[in-house]
Amino acid sequence: MERLMIPIRPAVALLAICLALAPSAGDASSGSSPTLVAPDARTIAAARDKVLPVVVSILTVREDFSQGEPVLTVSSGSGTLVTPEGHVATNAHVTQKGRSFRVVFADGRELPARLVGTDTLSDLAVLQVQPPKPETFAYARFADTLDLSPGDTVLAMGAPWGLSNSMSAGVVNNPRRLLVSLFDDEADYEDRLGADEPTGRYYAWIQHDAAIAPGNSGGPLVDLSGRIVGVNTRGMIFGGDLAFAIPGPDARDVVNALVERGEIKRSHLGFRLRSLKGTGQTEGVLVNSVERGSAAEKSGLRAGDRIVSVNGEAVTALQPVDVPALQRRIAELPIGSRVTLGISQDGKRRELGLTTRAQPEDRGEERAFAPFGASLAELTAAMGRRRNLEGEQGLLVTGLRPGGPAAIARPALSEGDLLLSVDGKAVPDLATLEAVAGEPPAE
Repeated sequence: MERLMIPIRPAVALLAICLALAPSAGDASSGSSPTLVAPDARTIAAARDKVLPVVVSILTVREDFSQGEPVLTVSSGSGTLVTPEGHVATNAHVTQKGRSFRVVFADGRELPARLVGTDTLSDLAVLQVQPPKPETFAYARFADTLDLSPGDTVLAMGAPWGLSNSMSAGVVNNPRRLLVSLFDDEADYEDRLGADEPTGRYYAWIQHDAAIAPGNSGGPLVDLSGRIVGVNTRGMIFGGDLAFAIPGPDARDVVNALVERGEIKRSHLGFRLRSLKGTGQTEGVLVNSVERGSAAEKSGLRAGDRIVSVNGEAVTALQPVDVPALQRRIAELPIGSRVTLGISQDGKRRELGLTTRAQPEDRGEERAFAPFGASLAELTAAMGRRRNLEGEQGLLVTGLRPGGPAAIARPALSEGDLLLSVDGKAVPDLATLEAVAGEPPAE
């Protein structure tokens, strides 16, 4: 999937300009990582032949919105066959806003595919190939453990710029990297990775220097034993071959859940965390913010508190890279379960009891509304917080058709406005707007 992602601080060379990329696939065993040796051509070829034949290109017909109207475009990404039933692991941003999908195999064969499920918080999705008659597919396997070290050789496979059956080689630079430079505030990390759709919340990235480009998104990162050790997701236009992949074991867990259930359900407590970096503390993790009206706020948790235990088990995040695993641990608590947090507040230790609830959607549905000549998105609580509209319900104006009713109204609507009511009737969602102001059916 070809997409640019520009961090908030463009002056920081490390995060200059991030892209969305692509992968590859094939049969691979899931044993332990091989001993580090200087790779020869035969070793690389053996790993290639286990995965590259099952790496696919993905063509997505997607519906975007431009100037208040729907626009169909075709984008491309990469994926890997990971089950004999034809399930393809890829990035969520490759399938985002997709109306239909086609998968192009290494031998040139092209088949339709259906979307099984997506998880934007991990930027992973699963498609399933739809052959005309039942078929058993060759596939690759994810690594069971993340046992990479700096200097290990890795292979990136996929379709950069739509060029299928491509492969590059490089080495692991850092197997646990958070995209937070020495100049960044870790509190901005999630929002910087995706406007209204944060990602990378539950894992640290594998940083490597195997060359990738737009179109590589969703493709596999493969070690010399032919295991999928990562899913390539981000790369750099400038500053050399810096590439970032979702760790294979984390991707495997999400992909398996999507294959089984079609969705990922997580718990939510209503607070955000940051590491102890720079505090002089050595125990626990800091509460960076607390959502209004959340279970956390009702329990008495406050920004600046230090969480030292979850259900009696000690927790510590000394550095920013330690935070995602802790956030994942909390998110995997059963929805509706009772949780006990041990905290340090105003220098005193105490325990707080909270009940988890389901993780709410970060971004609401977006549609074009022809009677107004505008595209509108349902405002979620998370979108409201990012715009200082906390507690509001309504429809966010995301685009206007030039000369359309909304553009020439007095006063005219503008992108970023929040539509609260029509003719005195509240419009908290698109369905209500259709009922209140939709065009009458043709007679």
